[in-house]
This record gives sequence, C-alpha cells and structure tokens, in this order.
Amino acid sequence: VQVRLELPEGYVLARALDTASVTAVVRAERSQWDLLTASDILVTANLRSFKEPGEYRVELQAEVASPLHARVVALRPSTLTLSIDREVERRVAVQVVVTRDPPLGYTYPADLACDFSEVVIRGSAERVREVARVEARLNLADELNPVTKIVSLTPVQEDGVRARDVEMEPSSVTCLVDIQPREDIFQMPVQPKIVGNPPPGYNVVRYSAIEPDTVVLTGDLAAIREMPGLVRTAPIDLTNRTETFTTEVTVDLPAGVTTVPENQTVKVTIVIEPQISTRQFEDVPVEVTGLDPTQ
Repeated sequence: VQVRLELPEGYVLARALDTASVTAVVRAERSQWDLLTASDILVTANLRSFKEPGEYRVELQAEVASPLHARVVALRPSTLTLSIDREVERRVAVQVVVTRDPPLGYTYPADLACDFSEVVIRGSAERVREVARVEARLNLADELNPVTKIVSLTPVQEDGVRARDVEMEPSSVTCLVDIQPREDIFQMPVQPKIVGNPPPGYNVVRYSAIEPDTVVLTGDLAAIREMPGLVRTAPIDLTNRTETFTTEVTVDLPAGVTTVPENQTVKVTIVIEPQISTRQFEDVPVEVTGLDPTQ
C-alpha cells in the first residue's frame, strides 16, 4: 500500500523515502473481502504538526475507504522516519556539454546554446544548495547534418555527481546544433596495394577485412584533390604466401598530406586457399563390398 505524505505548508522531504509503501493487514466481512483492493486502503504519514526542519519519527495512520466494511488491524512497518526541510527555489544556468563529438570530418560551433539559458530548481534547502550547475548533454556521435535535439536536463553537484531530489522547470530544452563538414578534412576509402603472387597451386580469394576501410586526410588541399579518390596502402607482398594472413601496413600519401590521427595504419586480412581442380577418369572398375557372398 502506498503511503501518502501530508507535509507542513512550504516544506518538502529533505531526502527521498527508502520505501514508499507498507504492508497492511486488513480484517473484513467475507462478503466484502473480494471487493477490496490496495487502493481502498489509505495509509497516511501526517507531519503537519511539525514546524521546523528536522528528522521525525511518524506513526502511520490507516483506514479503509467507505462504504466497505473493513478495518486495518496492523501495518508493517507502523512508523516511518522522515526528514523535512523548507522548500526553496533558485535559478541555475544551463551548461551545454557535448558527451560525444560528431564523426571525424565534421564540426559544430563552439558557442552552443539552447532555447533556455537557465532553469528554476526547486526542493529542500539542503538539496538545492548542492546543485552547482544544470547540464544539457548532447550526443553527436551519429550526426552529419544540422540537427535539433530535445535534451533532458541533468542537475549536477560541484564534484560532477548527479544532484538528487530536486525538480527543474523546465526539465528539458531544445538545442539547435549546426553540424557542418570541415573544409580541411577529407574521407577516402582504402585500397590495398598487392605485389607478387602466391606459389603455383594457390589463389588469392578475397580481402576478408580492411580496418579501417576509410581514412581521414588533412593537409595540402591541392595534393588531396589530385588524388584518385582513394588511398592505397604500402605494398603487401604475396610471394611465398600459402595461407590466410593479416598484416598491418601504413598508407601511401603524397607530400604535405597526413592522416587524422597521424601515422594511421590499416589492418588487411587476405584469404589465400589451395586451388581446386577437377579431372574426369573413364573405365574405372567398381568393387562391391559388404554383400553376403551366398546370396
């Protein structure tokens, strides 16, 4: 059964309840028994007589809603210890925090803002004092274009821990993030450069993995624009290779062009298998086994 709280005017709970429900033992006439539900049992913690902040032990009061003929004979627990404090409010600035940046090659303005620059925090005096700032946390990891996000706000203490037991108005904000491609960053697919051949009787089947399969480039823009739209790796020699292997190689770039991050390497897995050939034989004798010779 849920416990209803009756608090003095202008007061709130200083700390959330460990449990907001109790077990009620009810005695009723048999004819009324099947009509009872938990919502018919009213359990109240009345703190209206207390006029100062503090911690109080309160005897719970219980009754059964009329017109049912029943009464509560026991509550477990029968008392609750509650802390109350005066309700206060104050205005707190909203801080926009980008938790994950856009993909490489994309950027956003440094002066991000949302439709509300501050919010009203309400709660007990103790809890409201603990709020150092309110954060609008933006995850831009999958965003490649300007985006509008509705973000739930997070009250935070000075040490970065989420503040508890406070209300915010508003509780969410709308943020417009102007994500644009970086003019000094380019993405290009990777193509392995193969030299040599396996020994006779073996074939290169496929590339089973190229990690990463694209790289990010920056540097001399003229040199980047003259590239063929892809990046080749350093040569991978297949001479004397007879089985599948993985190698890590650098990429081959023109002067003045670098990868982001610098010195990017690429893992390439090349599948090599023996050749399979087919030959037809004629006039091959067939020997039958497993039959009883007396049959």
